[in-house]
Amino acid sequence: MKLSEKDKKLLVLLLLIVVLCVLYFFVYSPLSKKISALREEVQKLETDLSILNDKSVQNDELKAKEKFIRYQLEHLNTLLPPDILQERVIIILNELKNASGVQLKNVSFSEVTTILSDEAQKEQDNSEEQSLLGQIIPSDSEGEKQEETQDAQGIADNTGIKMTVRASYVASYQQIKKFLALVAGYENKISVTDITFAKGEGNNVTGNLSLTFYGFKDSTQKLPEWETSTKTGKDNPFESPAGLEEVETVVPEEEESSEENAESVSLYDFYLILNPVTDDAPAVILGKSKSIGSEIYADGNRFFDVDFHVEERNGRYFYKYSTGSASYPVDFNSDLEFSPVDSRGVILKIISKKPVIPQDAAGVNLNIYNNTGNKLIIDMNKEQWNSRVNINVKKGAISVEER
Repeated sequence: MKLSEKDKKLLVLLLLIVVLCVLYFFVYSPLSKKISALREEVQKLETDLSILNDKSVQNDELKAKEKFIRYQLEHLNTLLPPDILQERVIIILNELKNASGVQLKNVSFSEVTTILSDEAQKEQDNSEEQSLLGQIIPSDSEGEKQEETQDAQGIADNTGIKMTVRASYVASYQQIKKFLALVAGYENKISVTDITFAKGEGNNVTGNLSLTFYGFKDSTQKLPEWETSTKTGKDNPFESPAGLEEVETVVPEEEESSEENAESVSLYDFYLILNPVTDDAPAVILGKSKSIGSEIYADGNRFFDVDFHVEERNGRYFYKYSTGSASYPVDFNSDLEFSPVDSRGVILKIISKKPVIPQDAAGVNLNIYNNTGNKLIIDMNKEQWNSRVNINVKKGAISVEER
């Protein structure tokens, strides 16, 4: 059978249509579905990757936060010992007395008591009232109550505790100033709750004072060990005990000036701590001296940009600082007022530690904005700090005191 040209063309067209259908249904369509599935898988993987990247950043932030919390806990453990022992308080008083030259007499100690909140204080007052009523109106369960009272006398863990020490003193004016400065700067929390002054013999000052020692009861912690070099016994048994002799405590003017200089050197307004990247504490810690909650931090094996601002307005001083990831105050458009500890100017103390590993690259670019009439005094340990901090004076002037 002979096909015409028209039939041949129709047959070729039909074959093309069959081939295209086969290609579409058996090649293109499966590949298209596979491509769509792969695209969805790629999109899901990209989403998972984004989540993992966010978690990685959060993980670094959490690690830095954990380091900072550990650092704060260690600081708190130093500030508030896990118990208050009378023996340890006596040694601390002896250290303060010897360092300042103040003569302490008639020393008495209170019992260790708990630090109560306002609500707890009200509850204690109510219990005391009930106890008083119980004494007036006898009860059949009086013996049981006494046992409960004895059991309650023990101080539970995780409780704030305190002990008050009262004493009279004899000292020169400069010595009592130094004593109070040593108390304020002591590593354990001690507060002067009461003090009186009176003119003594010569240039001496006499009076009474009350010191309160604070702690945080924790039986799981061990008290830090301390060493004593106190001489025991005496060569002459008829000699008056040390501390009971009337000692003239007048300090010459030259000694007074040297004491004041020593105090001014040791004091500072702000501190910048630079730790090794392997340390348990964050790599960078910046804070205001003796200001609770003023510390901010940054952690990582790199250099951080730190902005430090101090300003003088109408004789009043203000400050703020930032590590990039955190600032103090939180609203960086505002600032906080403070009083410099030294008449020469604001003091920033830099405490740096040497790297532990060669790969340690942690440090700061310290940008200083000093808008005061005096130079910003930087107190630092030159032999260690220079590899960790680059000082950039953006405004004002600085004075470096190397130690």
